[in-house]
Amino acid sequence: MHILVPQHRCSTCKKPFKNLNHLRRHEKSHTKDTTHQCTFCCREFLRHDALRRHFKTCTRKEDNDLIPALKPGRKPHACHNCQSKKLQCDKGRPCKRCSSHQLECSYA
Repeated sequence: MHILVPQHRCSTCKKPFKNLNHLRRHEKSHTKDTTHQCTFCCREFLRHDALRRHFKTCTRKEDNDLIPALKPGRKPHACHNCQSKKLQCDKGRPCKRCSSHQLECSYA
């Protein structure tokens, strides 16, 4: 009987992994690089599969029926106010610029 012994260790926390791909996926948890964001609650995730899982249970999407959900993998665009003035938008709900100017923030 052959028993697999963990051969790969995380350089940060020393957690052992048998599979190199699992180690690489785990090592992303030590970075602050959140590239996947919920379009309803703006919560950020390290991995796309975690965002997809979150979409199923996000409680803000029921509150925001007017804001369409983006398909996973698509990036949100600027709100109408920022887009019309060609300004950078933080894509919040509402974005910081609209909140500070008491403007209605909407997305198409």
